[in-house]
Amino acid sequence: MTIIITNCTSRKRSSNFQGLSVENIKNGSFDDVAAQWKLLLEKSLPEQPASKTYCGRSFREAEKCSDLLNAKLYVVSAGLGVINALTPIPWYNITSGFDAPASIGRKITGTYLPSEWWKVITEKNPYGSSLLNTLDKYPAGLILFALSSPYITLLKSELEALPSQYHPRLRFLGKNTYKILPINLQSNWMPYDDRLEGVGKGYSGTQSDFAQRALKHFVYEVLPMDPTGDAQVHQTITLGFLSNIGKSEKVKGLKKSDDEIVALIKKHWNNGFTGATQVLRIFRGHLGVACEQSRFRDLYKSTKESINAKQ
Repeated sequence: MTIIITNCTSRKRSSNFQGLSVENIKNGSFDDVAAQWKLLLEKSLPEQPASKTYCGRSFREAEKCSDLLNAKLYVVSAGLGVINALTPIPWYNITSGFDAPASIGRKITGTYLPSEWWKVITEKNPYGSSLLNTLDKYPAGLILFALSSPYITLLKSELEALPSQYHPRLRFLGKNTYKILPINLQSNWMPYDDRLEGVGKGYSGTQSDFAQRALKHFVYEVLPMDPTGDAQVHQTITLGFLSNIGKSEKVKGLKKSDDEIVALIKKHWNNGFTGATQVLRIFRGHLGVACEQSRFRDLYKSTKESINAKQ
């Protein structure tokens, strides 16, 4: 059976925001922080399946691919381990990327290695497991990884230790993620790049969902051409789709302060916008303004609340 492994999302749906968050963890040594997170996990209560918790295009694309292939869908979470999309989980707020506000690394006073954190939190986790324990359940079939770079880094030690019998089954979908894969797995990376934007309707999008868009193209277009092909065959087919498409030139947007972004949101507020995602597309595409997605979402939310309070 084919399995798909994708990364979790920062946006999560919940009606019960429990205390499973880095905000409730005190700064300390690696061991102290890990123990605090383990305690929060023990006190947490599952609310709904992971598939109903995660929001956003990246997860929905992975879900569609899973349905098409009748594949099992798993999610890599920096707080819960590798979890089955059908497993009930609590709402939580944690990530492995050091630059993110919810980074667990910011709580650790000392060396923070994502792979070491992964090893600790996958031991006796009530919701998830390690990568190897997950793969052991599926002795045959493709294993499709649609992961952004921080999640490859999180799994790197486990990927390095994977028994060789798994290697022919692995396919990695992600932009330039071959650079951080173990050397012996780099040949399993599918060579998607920014040309994905031009291969057809439904495959363009943001960098944050690149891996899942690449997964979609692989599942819908590449795999049907040779379902039993090896990694080299699948690479060749992928390059065939990309070869006649020029890489789109990335135009850097203007950087604005929070106050300037808020002022622009207010200026264009009465233009019939339906949400932060639509406004951000307009800012980037028509106004030439650069703003990271989660930052813009927070600014949009606070601006909306301010406007509504005055009405």
